[in-house]
Amino acid sequence: MDVANLYRLSTYKPQWNKIQELINKGIEEDVKVIAGGSGKPEGLDGGYYVKSTLFAVM
Repeated sequence: MDVANLYRLSTYKPQWNKIQELINKGIEEDVKVIAGGSGKPEGLDGGYYVKSTLFAVM
């Protein structure tokens, strides 16, 4: 499996923090998470990787 196709690398920490903030805001507003979510992908502790996240508005 090619990890680069599943996750994206944010270029720096402030950008990663903003993306996490937006994902968490969606979760707090009861938007259904179909895939992904907040936090770093499992096994990718180095760098600022973001889970590819898909929401569904119900």
